[in-house]
Amino acid sequence: MKKYKGFIILVVVLAVYGLVMFFAFGNKEIFNNTNNNSNNSNSKNSNENKYLVIGNISNFKFKDDTYTKVKSKEIEKLDCLKTYVNNKYYGDYKFKNGSSWNLFDKNNEYVHYNGNLIA
Repeated sequence: MKKYKGFIILVVVLAVYGLVMFFAFGNKEIFNNTNNNSNNSNSKNSNENKYLVIGNISNFKFKDDTYTKVKSKEIEKLDCLKTYVNNKYYGDYKFKNGSSWNLFDKNNEYVHYNGNLIA
């Protein structure tokens, strides 16, 4: 059993990594506009940039089925992003970067959050 211990650990680590990548990037439905009032949402969204912010770790732009890394300044220019804290919907907020991401509501007032941020 000791002979296979390293192999088992490697398989478990790869499985966990695969699941994280699938849930983070495999579900493209997150990036689609789910507004049912628009019948031509596919043609409208094909040229629209979509963004993904993962805490203070990474910022991505999704366009034409590809991800590109973007700087914080580009995220700060956006009106608002759908924000999730600890895997629960938190609201639509504007982002400004300090030592970490700061959230601001429509009235430009600071909104405190505590936990893991994804937008």
